[in-house]
Amino acid sequence: MAHKGKRFVLWAGGDLLNLERGYAFSDGVELEKSKRWSFIPWHWIFRLFKADHYCENEVEFERLYKLGIKAKIVPSFLEDVKNFDICFKPSKKSHVYISAREGNSEAYGESLIERIAPEVPDITFHFYGITRPSHDNIVYHGNVSADQFNQDIRNYQGCIRANESDGFSELVAKASLMGQYAISRIRYDGIWHYRKKSELIILLKLLAEKTEPNLEAREWVLKNVNKYPWNSANK
Repeated sequence: MAHKGKRFVLWAGGDLLNLERGYAFSDGVELEKSKRWSFIPWHWIFRLFKADHYCENEVEFERLYKLGIKAKIVPSFLEDVKNFDICFKPSKKSHVYISAREGNSEAYGESLIERIAPEVPDITFHFYGITRPSHDNIVYHGNVSADQFNQDIRNYQGCIRANESDGFSELVAKASLMGQYAISRIRYDGIWHYRKKSELIILLKLLAEKTEPNLEAREWVLKNVNKYPWNSANK
């Protein structure tokens, strides 16, 4: 509101959720203050203080549109795409990785993976970010450094992003850039997508048959991520 020049807003992560909740402040130290003032329709601010809005997929676009905010869809990627070259290694016993957070693991697919794992015994599922006892074909790695994570996933064949409400996942971006097969609950061009558990199982079985990298997904990511007007690389 204080800025007098050109305004750009990139909606990501909890930003959109907080707007829907009616929170005016961050969801950290000022959470209680936000709750007290949540009766005010804060999204009206953007009718008075004009800005160019950006979001990362159609799910976010539709949620913003319901609040009277029309955004352009441009996915973001926080790391350097040059650090993720093609390294897909075909395997009849594929390995896929999932990132999750303690306290919200259901949104990232923990129970879903636990249910389907017995149906695809040749797939090994690698969970990062949460700590549980590993068992059968599910391995829980807990928290690891970003460098360790990036090194580990180079040896796998794909990832699963089960979140129904999400920005453009860094996992999906990394897997696609490396020619692996990302499986996303949210639809993106060239990237495997599922709606039901049965569809996810079919895709996991198909993964074992793949002998070539997913170049279509890689090209889509390279063509679309970070194409923002404030990004000097696009000028």
